[in-house]
Amino acid sequence: MTSKKFINFFLLDAVILFICISNNPVFSQALDSDNRVAVTLDDGTEVTLIGKANTRSNTPSGEYYYLPVGLRLSQRPDGVPEFLFMKYTTEEDAAAGGVQGGLLHFLMEWGLTARQESELLSKLKSKLQEQKARSPFGLPFRKIQTNIKIMGPVDVEPLTEESFQISSASLSDPESSTVIQSGRAPSMEGGKAVVASKMDKETAQMMATSFEETSSIADLSVTLGYQYRVLLPAIEGSVVIDWNRVSELVDSLSTEYMKKKKTSGHLWWKKTKTTYSYEELHNIYSKAQENKAVTVNITDRSLGDETSAMVLESFMSYFTNALTDREMDIPPVPAGGDEDEADKPVTQKGNYYTLNQVKREKKIEKGRETISLNYRRSVPKFIDITGNLRSWYNNVRDNPHCVTSVNLNDPFFQHRNISFILDMEAEEMFSEVINYVTVSVRKKRSSGNDFSDRFTMDKKYINEKGTSAIITYARGEDTNPDAFEYKTQWSLRGGKIYPDDPQWQKGSWEEAVTLASPVTYRKIEFEADIDDLKQKEITRVTSQVRYRQFGKEEEENIHISPARGEPLVEKNIFIDNDTKGYAYRLILSHKTEGKLVLPWEVRMNDDYIYATLPEELQDTESEVFKEAKQEAEDLASQAKEKVLDKFDEIFK
Repeated sequence: MTSKKFINFFLLDAVILFICISNNPVFSQALDSDNRVAVTLDDGTEVTLIGKANTRSNTPSGEYYYLPVGLRLSQRPDGVPEFLFMKYTTEEDAAAGGVQGGLLHFLMEWGLTARQESELLSKLKSKLQEQKARSPFGLPFRKIQTNIKIMGPVDVEPLTEESFQISSASLSDPESSTVIQSGRAPSMEGGKAVVASKMDKETAQMMATSFEETSSIADLSVTLGYQYRVLLPAIEGSVVIDWNRVSELVDSLSTEYMKKKKTSGHLWWKKTKTTYSYEELHNIYSKAQENKAVTVNITDRSLGDETSAMVLESFMSYFTNALTDREMDIPPVPAGGDEDEADKPVTQKGNYYTLNQVKREKKIEKGRETISLNYRRSVPKFIDITGNLRSWYNNVRDNPHCVTSVNLNDPFFQHRNISFILDMEAEEMFSEVINYVTVSVRKKRSSGNDFSDRFTMDKKYINEKGTSAIITYARGEDTNPDAFEYKTQWSLRGGKIYPDDPQWQKGSWEEAVTLASPVTYRKIEFEADIDDLKQKEITRVTSQVRYRQFGKEEEENIHISPARGEPLVEKNIFIDNDTKGYAYRLILSHKTEGKLVLPWEVRMNDDYIYATLPEELQDTESEVFKEAKQEAEDLASQAKEKVLDKFDEIFK
C-alpha cells in the first residue's frame, strides 16, 4: 500500500468513526467486521467478541466488545432470584366462589458476571496468541495486539417494538391465562425484562409439570431480538443498483415462492404481508446480479479475494434493509420440508423478513443508485438471545421465596397487596424524557374509613428499589375486598405534567398493574440523495417534524448537508401512544434562491422520511417554486402555528 493510499485510508476511517459517534447515539461504537473472535467459557457459555475499528492503522485493535449473551434471572440486592411461581387455592370450591390457579412472575437480564468476564479476557488472550503462533511471519498489515482489553458489551438496539417474544403453548390461550410482558428487549447490560402471568388451575398444573426433572425443557421460552452495526473494509470499487429492475425481479420471484408454499400445504402464504426467508432474499440478490440489476465493479483487489467477497456478501445487509423489515416471529417448517431445521439455533440466516412497500417505493423513485465501496460502510447485523425457563427453575425450585403454594383462606390474606410494575420501555425513558410518575390508590370500603395511599417513582427510586412497588391495605370488615382504584400522573422533562387531571381506574389485587408511559420511543430515519442535492444547488435540507408529546405539539428538526456527505441521519423522538403518526415538511436552503419550504405531509406508522425534491423547483416561474418561496417568507410567523390539528387521521 502506497503512503498516499494509507493516508486516505486513515482519513476515511477517522471520518467514519466521527460520524458513528456524533450522529448515532444508539450505535456509538465503530466495530471491525474483520476482527471477530469466538470463545467458549468453562461453563459452556459461548461468547462472540468484535474488535474496535482501528482508525490509525490497519493493525487490529486490542479493544474488544462482546455480543449479548448470558440471559438469566436477575437478583435482588440480597442475592435472592427475582422469580415467583405460586400455586394458590381456597377452601371453597368454584361453585362457592373459591379460586384455584397459579401466578408466575420473573425478571431477566443479560450480560457476563465479573468472574465470567475475567475468564473471557484470559481465554481471549490465549486464543489470540495461538493465532499469532500459527502465523509466525505475521500477516500483511494485520499484527496481533498485545494490550488486549474487554470494553464491555456491544451497543445494541431492540429489533422492533415487539423485540421481546414469549413462546409457550400453555400461556397462548387467553381464556386460561393472562400474560404481561415487556414490549421491548432491554438494550443495556443489566437492563431487565419482565414476564408475569396469572393461570387457571389446569394451566398452572401443566406449567408445574414441565418444570419437573423428567421434562427436557419447560413450556416457556423467551427470545430477545437485537441489531448492531459493524464497519466493513473499504475496497476500490462500486455497486450500481437499478431499483426498478430489482422491484420487477422481486415481484416475479415472489409469485414463484408463494406457489411453492401453497402447494406444500404451508399456511404462511395466506398472510397479508409477503414474507421471505433469508435464503429467498439471498436468491433474489444473486438473481439481481445475474440479470445486471445489481452490478459490482471492483477495480482493486489488493486486499484479497476473501476480503472482497466478505464486503460484497455483507452488502447483502444493505440490500435487505432497503426493501424489508426483519420479523421476530418465525414461520413453521413447510410440509415436506426439513424438520431438522427446527432444532438449529436462531442465526441471521434463520430469520424472516416482510416486504416494506414504503421503502420499496422510495427506492423505485430513486431509480438507479451508485454506492461507492471506497468508504468503510456501516451495516446492520442481527442477533437473538433465547433462554428456556427450565434451566433457570432448577436453581430456584428449593427456594421458598421463589416457589411456593398458598391457601388463600390463610389469615395472612386479610391484608391485600397491590403490585405495580413499571414497563421496561418506560424505565429506559427515565434517563431521556421522564422525571417521575406518581401513583395514587384509593379503596372505598363498605364500612369504616376509606383507604388511600400514593408513591412516586423516579430515577433514584428505580436505582434503590427496582421497578416495582407494593401497597398493602387491610380488608377489615369490607364485603368487597378485591376492587380498588388508582390513577397515574407523569412528569416530563421541562416541567410538563400529564395528564393535568388524571382519572381513576379500577384494578384487582390479583393482577399486577403495569405502569406504561403515555409516550413511546420512535427513531426517525431521514435520507436524501447527496448527488441530487448538489446538482440542484441545495446546501441543506431539513425535515421539520411535528408530533404530539404528553398531549402537546412538539417540533424536531433533522438536517442533511451535502458538505458532510451523510445521506442518512437518525433522530429519536418520544410520541404519544394514542397517535398513529406525525407531520413533516422539507425546508431547503438554495445557493441563490435562499429558503424554500415544501407543504406539510403525514407519516402513519412509518419512521422513514426520504427527501423527494419536485423537479418544478428548478423552474423559478413554476407554481411549485412560487408557493415554496412564499412559505419560506411566512416561516417566521408560523413558528407557533398548530399543524397537527389539520390532520385528523393521525389521531383516529
